[in-house]
Amino acid sequence: MTNRRRQILTLAEPTIARGGALSVLDVCVIELSGPLLGAPRVDSFCDLTEGLLDRGAKNLAINLAQVPYADSYGVGSLVATFNLACQAGARIRFFAASQRLAEALKRLHLDTVFDLYEDETSAVASFRRAPELDHAGYGPLGSVAAGDSGWIGFSSP
Repeated sequence: MTNRRRQILTLAEPTIARGGALSVLDVCVIELSGPLLGAPRVDSFCDLTEGLLDRGAKNLAINLAQVPYADSYGVGSLVATFNLACQAGARIRFFAASQRLAEALKRLHLDTVFDLYEDETSAVASFRRAPELDHAGYGPLGSVAAGDSGWIGFSSP
């Protein structure tokens, strides 16, 4: 068996409650618990994610199983976390969203932006696949080829 590392971090209160380490595929799993509401709680989640990215994390899996719902600020934090990961060249997956949260993400069309998985096993396994294209179809997330401005040019026939 190859050396695999998994880090589980739990955010159950407005402050970071505890952190532990376990090894599976160099994936940092962040487990959220309780409604994702309001500034202190959401800011702690964003700070935690930013800290992991600053330390070089490249694969993040966010466990939403214990998040029954999120207000607009909470949903905004998921979007901000997604953007931070993409800017850092990291990959991020969300998994086990409650039905209520999954429906909200779908209504906002975020299910077409986020990589959503049913469970941790499928989310972690997805990191083994080849890097996917970014949502604009340019190439692997977080990368731009040398000399590529990121613009697509169209010419008439």
